Amino acid sequence: MAEITGGEVIARMLQKEGVEKVFGIIDGTYFGFYSALHRLGIEIVTPRHETCAAHMAGTYARLTGKLGVCMASNGPGVANLLPGLVVEQADGNRVLAITSARRPGIMYPDRGGSYQCFDQSGVIGKIGKWSSAVSSFDRVPELVRKALRKSWEGRPGVVHVDVPENIMNGKFKADIAYWAPHQYRNAVPPAPTFEQVAQAADWLIAACAPMIHAGSGIIHAGAYDALKRVAELLHAPVTTSWAARGMLSEDSPLAITMPHVKLNHQVRNDADVVLILGSRIGETDWWGKPPYWRHPSEQKTIQVDLDGEMIGLNKPADLAVVADVKRFLEVLAAELEGRKGEIKLDARRTRVAGYAKTMKDERAGWDKALSDMAIPMHPAHIGTVCRELFPEDSVLVADGGNATIWAMFYHRVTVPNTVISTFKFGMLGAGMSQAVAPFAGSRNRGAQQGAGDLHRARRQAVGHGQDEPAVHAAADQDHDLQAPRSRRDDQGRPRRNQVRQAGREHGRLRRARLRSERAQARAATRAGDRRVRGDPRRRRSGQAHVGAGADTFQENARRAEGMIAVPAHLPLPQRERAGERGQQP
Repeated sequence: MAEITGGEVIARMLQKEGVEKVFGIIDGTYFGFYSALHRLGIEIVTPRHETCAAHMAGTYARLTGKLGVCMASNGPGVANLLPGLVVEQADGNRVLAITSARRPGIMYPDRGGSYQCFDQSGVIGKIGKWSSAVSSFDRVPELVRKALRKSWEGRPGVVHVDVPENIMNGKFKADIAYWAPHQYRNAVPPAPTFEQVAQAADWLIAACAPMIHAGSGIIHAGAYDALKRVAELLHAPVTTSWAARGMLSEDSPLAITMPHVKLNHQVRNDADVVLILGSRIGETDWWGKPPYWRHPSEQKTIQVDLDGEMIGLNKPADLAVVADVKRFLEVLAAELEGRKGEIKLDARRTRVAGYAKTMKDERAGWDKALSDMAIPMHPAHIGTVCRELFPEDSVLVADGGNATIWAMFYHRVTVPNTVISTFKFGMLGAGMSQAVAPFAGSRNRGAQQGAGDLHRARRQAVGHGQDEPAVHAAADQDHDLQAPRSRRDDQGRPRRNQVRQAGREHGRLRRARLRSERAQARAATRAGDRRVRGDPRRRRSGQAHVGAGADTFQENARRAEGMIAVPAHLPLPQRERAGERGQQP
């Protein structure tokens, strides 16, 4: 009987589960685990902070549909991991956290005064879906199987296994049987019943104004094509939760995009039948309540969710379907296809055309901000330029705060699952970690980041000794925008040259402005005027990034550029009334 460490048992179980990447910082307390990962061909992606590991794992899971795994060492490593786990649980990403712990003799419970010791399983159990501490080597397979089962049950979230260092690294004589995933968890997504599909089809066909509301469940099920097919068969407008932005291409006339807030309210009040797919209908969906949605007594609701606990959570469901949304939509599409002759589309087309006109008129008003070419750059340009420069399937990462809002208003999504943010938390600083994850999922997939604290995030996200991936980061102060490698424009010219040329021109203008400011400052000092408006030292503060918020951005812009700018948080009409740049609004 061969000897094996507890860490290697876990690594081999992850290999059986199909895990290809583990995100985390190596440490001697789980050497038995990460050394086995290396031997088994599972790649270790190492950031510089454990919080980043959690964000990378969550984003990797969201983009690939696979399990995201992160690791951290006992005490301070696990403490650093906690903020990331809170966010990934809130955003509903499938993450398994493997952590080391102090040996059982001094932990669970802590005997008092133990070094680098706290109730790791208890704390993570409160913020995640499930957590357990391993008490002996013999229980490692059982508890890891349970963690994997919990990972794939219901709504995705964070599960955790805490393994004492002496079990993780200690060698034990054992003959371990490694089960296939279908032997310990349901590997086939649950399907709806025929009766449920027929009832849903009856209501949606008979409706005067049906609509669809899509949540993150569409992402986790990979149901983009099925959603599009059902929406087009019904000619039903589609609204989404914040996190499900772009589940239907925004080129589609049926896509009611989230920035059109009042129109979303109108669509939800016009609808007499609503099909809710993989969404809790949370606060950012106004809980599904009037006056933002039609009163439940006047609106039939069909809710489909993998997790039974989400059914009727905030909005009453008239038809509750606990099933995988992709399987439901595929069966529903087949039912609707066979009954196309019963679907009356004329009134629906007229209604959707009215929605399209409203969006077109609102967009024309918003796009006036793009004519503002002054320095510092108006944040509206970030999302627009990224959309123009990068391939359609590039991932846009909106890094918290007002950076996210600007991106949502000015970036058009035509490929599903290409917008990443911390929509439930608005966590500033997660962006660079999230932007690195697409490269772990696919080496050919690009990422753009609208950043808050860009440089600090870079230092945390990119590990020691690793090449910095080609993440294209956009921040207002530094205009740090890099073109995709080997990408060319329609004339065959490298796009990077265009961006670099624009950057050089912008730098030339800024240096000229800086020289002018210095001359003005010297003149003002000689005249006894101490109110120096353009202190060059302010330019090095590194604070005027998009994600720091519109107020902070504009305040830093005033200081850095020696001018008074109209606050970006004001609606466009107020910006216009505030007058030209250089005037105090």
